Amino acid sequence: MTETRQVKGQDTVFALGDITDVAEPKQATAANRHVEVVAGDIKALVEGKRELAAYQPRPAAIILPLGPAGGAAQLLGRGNAGPDVTSQFKGADLLTGRLGQLLCASTAPSNSSNAKDTSGRRRKPAPV
Repeated sequence: MTETRQVKGQDTVFALGDITDVAEPKQATAANRHVEVVAGDIKALVEGKRELAAYQPRPAAIILPLGPAGGAAQLLGRGNAGPDVTSQFKGADLLTGRLGQLLCASTAPSNSSNAKDTSGRRRKPAPV
């Protein structure tokens, strides 16, 4: 794998997450940083650009939510954090909002009675 996350010998195949050979902890925080670099590089390739961004590993942070309002974290440059800070980073929505924005998707469940599943059948509304 190259420093731009490309699989060696492949210009349009990228590796990210746990399958990389980067010397860093295999954690979601690292995978999220891989996604940011790879998404920018794919966009650059689509736009005809040849210069891609190199991924630079960083020390790991640990964020352990316990439900939406609990948990603990060890954050870079901040030391240990309690449940109030932990829930701001991850506990409230387990990063679904941030990842949804990155993927340009809505993370809100559909409560519409007209919503259909992948087979075209009407879906029951989600409980509120």
